[in-house]
Amino acid sequence: MLLGGFNSHVTHHLFPTVSAAHHLALTPIVQAVARKHGLKYTETTFPGVIRAHFRMLRRMGRGPEVRPVPIISAQPAGASA
Repeated sequence: MLLGGFNSHVTHHLFPTVSAAHHLALTPIVQAVARKHGLKYTETTFPGVIRAHFRMLRRMGRGPEVRPVPIISAQPAGASA
């Protein structure tokens, strides 16, 4: 399975000791259980995987995201000095 199995990746992580030969058969069962419990199960295509990979590389290349540190007042709200 060189260029396939993108949509059975979750199955691989849920059942790591099960042979990859069985993942395609188990995936519809995993999808049904996810639906039953209201969980989102996202599927993709090979081009979608490539796009997602390059988006991740671009984000990683930008470095860590710097967020302003909130200023926490030592006084309770509404208190005067």
